[in-house]
Amino acid sequence: MIIRFASASAAFLPVSLVALLFIFTAGYPAIYGPMVTAAHELQHGKAVWLSHGFMFARLAIGLGLLTVIGWKLIRADMMPDLLAVRGAAPANRRALYDRWTRGYDGSADSEFAVLERVSRLAPGYVVTYVLVFTLVAFDGIMALQPHWFSNLLGGFYFMGSFLGAHMLLALMMMYGSSHLGVTDLVSPKQRHDLGKLCFGFTVFWTYLMWAQFLVIWYGNLPEETGFVFARLWGPWLPVGKAVLIGMFLVRSSGSSAWRPRRRAPRWASSRS
Repeated sequence: MIIRFASASAAFLPVSLVALLFIFTAGYPAIYGPMVTAAHELQHGKAVWLSHGFMFARLAIGLGLLTVIGWKLIRADMMPDLLAVRGAAPANRRALYDRWTRGYDGSADSEFAVLERVSRLAPGYVVTYVLVFTLVAFDGIMALQPHWFSNLLGGFYFMGSFLGAHMLLALMMMYGSSHLGVTDLVSPKQRHDLGKLCFGFTVFWTYLMWAQFLVIWYGNLPEETGFVFARLWGPWLPVGKAVLIGMFLVRSSGSSAWRPRRRAPRWASSRS
């Protein structure tokens, strides 16, 4: 049940591609244009890396590849469900169900083929996700401060995105299960497991920033603190406070609160 709520987030994939087009049409000249054209600000190699055509091509290819692999993974995983409800599909959608379940008849061989396909696509999607979101972090965040470098920023960004996806899944599960009338199919143990995942990845996401700070501290590199310090000052200060409260107080306490109700042991009912 929970994995179907996660599959529903595939609707955001086209939104990300449309947003990419807006960034490289309306946003690029104002954000990256002056930085790239100022020859004294950037080295030639970095100016080429951040050039409009090269930057758009690699991000479009990466996000497009992520979209294709993700869609194929979700479609393969949903084949058994689509076949089960194909008979109840409306007439105007019957052809769509037939096309999406083509080659799958519910037999043992077809189930094995689908499982094998999912087993190939899932690890491929994970690796693609890591690489593409690392590029997004480097190009969309670190490039805005061209003299600051961090190898950890890619991991910090894609793990933060992964953590945000878990939190969105929790909200979708709580709202969607009641909205669709399937609350009885989402058990307290499932909610507790999802809460533990949210809490665990919150701690890990915090650890990545701690690892960044530790290198700066023991290496005595004050010039490396500019990226973080700038976000604790002036107009960034409310954003920093909101992140602190939302990430480490609300999220952590909310995640740890999703625990199943304790049941009395069986022997308790037989005690006199």
